[in-house]
Amino acid sequence: MESSIKYKKSFAFKGQFKNGSYEMVNVISGKSFRISTYLHDLLEFCSDWRQRETLVERMLKDSLDKMQVELTLQNLVNSKMIVSKLSDVFCELVPQLPTFFGIKSGCLYSKQHQISLIGIPFGGGNDVDARCKDAPCTLRKATSSFFPLGIKHKKVNSSFFHQSFLRDIFYNNMEKMYDAGDVFYTTGDSCVSYYDRITNVISRVVEMGNVPFCIGGDHSITYPILKGISTNNPSFLVLHFDAHSDLSDSDYLQVYQSSESEMLNHATVMSFCAGLDKVKEIIQIGVREPFFVENPKCKQISLSEMRSENAACQCLMERKDYVYLSFDVDFFDPSIAPGTASKMIDGGFYEETFAFLSKILKNKKILGIDIVETNLYLDSSYMTTQLVMKLMLHLLGLIKL
Repeated sequence: MESSIKYKKSFAFKGQFKNGSYEMVNVISGKSFRISTYLHDLLEFCSDWRQRETLVERMLKDSLDKMQVELTLQNLVNSKMIVSKLSDVFCELVPQLPTFFGIKSGCLYSKQHQISLIGIPFGGGNDVDARCKDAPCTLRKATSSFFPLGIKHKKVNSSFFHQSFLRDIFYNNMEKMYDAGDVFYTTGDSCVSYYDRITNVISRVVEMGNVPFCIGGDHSITYPILKGISTNNPSFLVLHFDAHSDLSDSDYLQVYQSSESEMLNHATVMSFCAGLDKVKEIIQIGVREPFFVENPKCKQISLSEMRSENAACQCLMERKDYVYLSFDVDFFDPSIAPGTASKMIDGGFYEETFAFLSKILKNKKILGIDIVETNLYLDSSYMTTQLVMKLMLHLLGLIKL
């Protein structure tokens, strides 16, 4: 019940009096707010835990009407000046400049029916090369350098796009997108707490009626994202593009399982995802590792089947599911995508991949997307960067709000 909620001033805020008001700065995200002396005093009142009803009672005594009280409380909670639990302080998105493609920045809580681009700078689940954590930052810089005047600039070379409809997102869809920033991470943060933070952030994005488009980071982030997607959505299908099944069944993994311990990483993530009740099925496309690992929820479509558009592909195209798309960059052939840590030969190429994506997503409601395992330190030719940028644009053009 609402009356049982308690609030406390966030320890992550510091206030400074200046020009007749207070500047509040969140030391986690760097966001700053200019607030009145009244709000500052109200926050000081919340230095100790306060029942919501106690706060409301105080504000009504201060001559605020009921609507003003509700709006004030909502703004204080959304800006995290007060929190119902202190761990919420860390469920913060840190604004980034430049933004992806030069699009507008946006607050996680103030938009509805938007596409929320979110960076997840985490590589702790990749035991091969954790530097994929820097992909959100590097991709922002790269996409901004391609669009120095912003993505709405009219002088665009149409031949840059694989299909003509992608040009339309410059004029139509960009007003529906914003860069929400990065999920906060700092050195020494535990994997478990960071995964929880991802889930909390995605839950709130979905609560607002928005579609999360996440840039990782390693593939382990897909599981906490799907947990967040599951909280406010019906059952859904997962489309998983990858060179690997990520259903690792090694001897040491079995030791972990026998001791009732969990070992979530980039090689086991789909085993965890398959365990979620809301995940109806996982369709894995492009898997070409030498050993096959079975899971009752997982079905595979090979690259040769994708290219021939066999019966399984036709069935997938005709389905009208809610879907989540997880795209590992090592799905692509290393000749066009060298910037990833676990490369495998004989992968997909971009023309056929983009065409297939358009066909299978045409009749489906996209609940969210992630693109993972981009390692730009291995991308000396800059090929992977450009490929991922085009993949992002292509997928942004396929989301229906």
